[in-house]
Amino acid sequence: VINSGLSATAALTDNGDNTYSVTIADVDAGGNLIESLSTAVTLTATDAVNNTATDNSLTLLLDKTAPSGYSVSFDESFYISTNAANASFTFTGALINAVFNFTISSDGGAGTVTGSGTTTTADQQITGIDLSGLPDGNLSLSVTLTDEAGNVGVTATDNTADKDTS
Repeated sequence: VINSGLSATAALTDNGDNTYSVTIADVDAGGNLIESLSTAVTLTATDAVNNTATDNSLTLLLDKTAPSGYSVSFDESFYISTNAANASFTFTGALINAVFNFTISSDGGAGTVTGSGTTTTADQQITGIDLSGLPDGNLSLSVTLTDEAGNVGVTATDNTADKDTS
């Protein structure tokens, strides 16, 4: 029991490196996950001959808040034969240490360019994107951020660039 009167399910996973991961789903009587700033957990381990060890130092933080408030924009309005192989976009207000995933497509035909990485600054520029395989047309950029807790933010988009290499 995590909180008095409430039930919880806990799973202990052996990480194989002398550490363990604990997953606890704290739920109310209706089965709803309870969100609080933190939950203190007491762990007691018992071996085969009933020796016990207790650790009261574990505090779990529940994070259900997805990254928000960020935007993306192409760094150029037009991509031509001289810059299409080295395109870039820039974040504004990105969560630092979030994983980003992007897709760029053209309304001129099939195909996408995808990529991913980790943000290191809030206003990070993502460079070295090769758009030369996309057909000419208006370009659409779609990007999501995923925080360290696995929460995925709303898709940020930009449709203000064109590719014309003819």
